[in-house]
Amino acid sequence: HTESAEWLADKREEDPANFAGVVFDVHLYHLYGDNTAPWNRDMDYCKTCCRDAHILEPMTSRKIPTIVGEFGVATGFNGWADDDFLKTNLANQMSLWNTTESVVGSFLWNFRILPDPFHPRDYLEWSLIDMIAEGAIAPDFTYKTDLATLCPEMGERMHGACPAFGGVKVIFNTKCMWHQPSNSTRTGHVRRLRGASGADA
Repeated sequence: HTESAEWLADKREEDPANFAGVVFDVHLYHLYGDNTAPWNRDMDYCKTCCRDAHILEPMTSRKIPTIVGEFGVATGFNGWADDDFLKTNLANQMSLWNTTESVVGSFLWNFRILPDPFHPRDYLEWSLIDMIAEGAIAPDFTYKTDLATLCPEMGERMHGACPAFGGVKVIFNTKCMWHQPSNSTRTGHVRRLRGASGADA
């Protein structure tokens, strides 16, 4: 996205009257070449919570208004309907869009598909209205989900467990696996929190 982001940033500066209302449209899936085996739910969580912000960086670093024009809960992980994976995966993605300053909107793909009457649950993860009807997610899911911080469901993992991508060009199929944070990393995080609250000098 770097070249196109640079082009749009230049145009917005050169001709704001005509480009002020232009946004960058990103389609971000964990599919279509980003779902090669082996696969597990932690890979999806890591990609959303640690990697995908790097994919958006060419736009966010230039303060280009960006819309995630397509994203989905379908992934290479075949157990998408098990153990609340769908809810956690969706909440993680929505928290990323909500906490990324330049992202001004997002669209889950898709609102509804026409299901096979003989296999009504096939491709259910592609149909929002049917996921709600089946009880996979609640109608008020968005309003009752904490989207104010990035991936709150991941808890302590967000403090030192994300892999470093320094010096790596991060693209749509860059692999992502959580690291086990060291005790010093966790202790340092606690100390920073205490220092910020004034409880620890």
